[in-house]
Amino acid sequence: SVSDGTDITAWSDNSGNSNNLAQANTSFTPRYYSSVVNGFPVARFEQANNRIVHNSFDDFPSSAITAIYVNRTTDSGDGVLSYASSAHDNDFLMFSSNSLQVFVDNSSNGSGVVFNDNSFHIAQANWQSSGGALAVWKDGRQDHTATHQSGGVITSNGTLAIGGEQDAVDGGYASGQAHSGDIAEVILYNVSLNTTNTVIVNNYLAAKYGLTLASNDIYDQDDMANGDFDYEVAGIGRVSSSDLHLDAKGSGAVRINDPQGLDDNEFLLWGHNNATLIGTNTDVPIGVSRRFERVWRVSEVNQTGTTVDVGGIDVSFDLAGLGNVDVNDLVLLVDADGTFAAGATQVTGAIADGGDTYRFDNVTAITDNSYFTLATLDRIDTPLPIELLSFSAEVDLDGQVMLQWETASEVNNSHFTIERSANVRDWQVLRLVTGAGNSNDLLAYEHIDERPLNGESYYRLKLTDFNGDYSFSELVSVRVETPSLEVRVYPNPVNTGDAVHVSGGQAGKSLELVLINGRGQVILQKQAVWPTEGSFEMETNRLTAGVYYLRLTSNKDITQTFKLLVR
Repeated sequence: SVSDGTDITAWSDNSGNSNNLAQANTSFTPRYYSSVVNGFPVARFEQANNRIVHNSFDDFPSSAITAIYVNRTTDSGDGVLSYASSAHDNDFLMFSSNSLQVFVDNSSNGSGVVFNDNSFHIAQANWQSSGGALAVWKDGRQDHTATHQSGGVITSNGTLAIGGEQDAVDGGYASGQAHSGDIAEVILYNVSLNTTNTVIVNNYLAAKYGLTLASNDIYDQDDMANGDFDYEVAGIGRVSSSDLHLDAKGSGAVRINDPQGLDDNEFLLWGHNNATLIGTNTDVPIGVSRRFERVWRVSEVNQTGTTVDVGGIDVSFDLAGLGNVDVNDLVLLVDADGTFAAGATQVTGAIADGGDTYRFDNVTAITDNSYFTLATLDRIDTPLPIELLSFSAEVDLDGQVMLQWETASEVNNSHFTIERSANVRDWQVLRLVTGAGNSNDLLAYEHIDERPLNGESYYRLKLTDFNGDYSFSELVSVRVETPSLEVRVYPNPVNTGDAVHVSGGQAGKSLELVLINGRGQVILQKQAVWPTEGSFEMETNRLTAGVYYLRLTSNKDITQTFKLLVR
């Protein structure tokens, strides 16, 4: 919820390792721009000497590394990823987009691979100390290999800088070596990825950002003609008996593992259509109550894109936070053309593995180009989540926030909890709203936040069923600008017995006046209405000399406090 050109002062690490980057000085920050590459935002490095850093990086890769970034640039002689430690300024560095150089342990290797043609590319460098194998990949193709710094070590606890080149630990930056361009994503591994993993990761990135790989472009369900199943792509595969990856979940709900017939040069990759994880009763076979709106599609191919068969696979779904589940109700629907109501294969016999994970064992129905989704036989015992059509927040003319939401269906829905936050971390419960229990009708709800937070704030719904299971809606945000009273209190100081004048209020608006002495005691509380002339007098003949506090609240929610000195 920020505008294009906003300074990026923090960039969060999504790996779970908390290696977040920051830049407090807005003279050096990259800037945020939305919907630049396939609908995704970028960090745009457009300032002289820009960079964003993580200091004291105590678990930076030491004996092996894979560094990947998705980038568009016309720059040359630029530092894209720079890691400096107490041992070397260039302990690890990817430098010069016109002919990529990879520094390891202060030693450079020139790859000659060009990335500065003003198109988005996937750049990747792999290195390992044992044997010194170094490789540079561009858009899924290995364009450079070398033996470099065999036995070398990258020293921990240094500084990683994105977009700048260090000549000291978080220092010695030069604007002539700062990067200029767009970066959508950066991934670091503390291993040198094998070929199988490299193929899978590059297909994930190519699908996500709508890019075409120069080699090993084997996941084609992200193509427009195949329906754009380009979200949260993951995969398993095998290049050889020593170069393989047999278990994958990615960031999505689906995990696939234990292939029974995976041979050399075979892969199975899957992605989804970004529909929500909620239940729908449309396009379901007879006897099936509901299915997820989200649908996954599969590429089961070799490195040239030819259909193969990896054998039976285990398919698991992580249903944490998605309501009550009876494992006997779960059905895996698999179909060749994506129309599940007619001819879909129904795989039953799910196994509860614990932790809200449910597995279908040795599935053979999933083949190249097939579609699959999860369904339930009983929408009462295993409802899948309610269908929340919309949730919105709008500021009305009185400065209050109107919250509105609609549901298309509800199953075992006990109540909604309205929550508010100023920072998306700490949430305050505003109100509980009773749900409909079970309904297939279109229902509308609303609530008014009469005393919203000043400035930017966020709202969400917590949807709780009768068993206590719950899920959350997406966040909505609003900005409320609370006006000040613009009131004058004079004279101040005032002599005992003289009148204090209060002016500037809006005629006809309600007013509460509270006078508090220096010990915090309320000595006067008065309800009034601003007079037509917009001012009134307060007598002080009963007050002794000292410090007082005059608190004015106008129109119930606009408060201003004045320090008043009586002599």
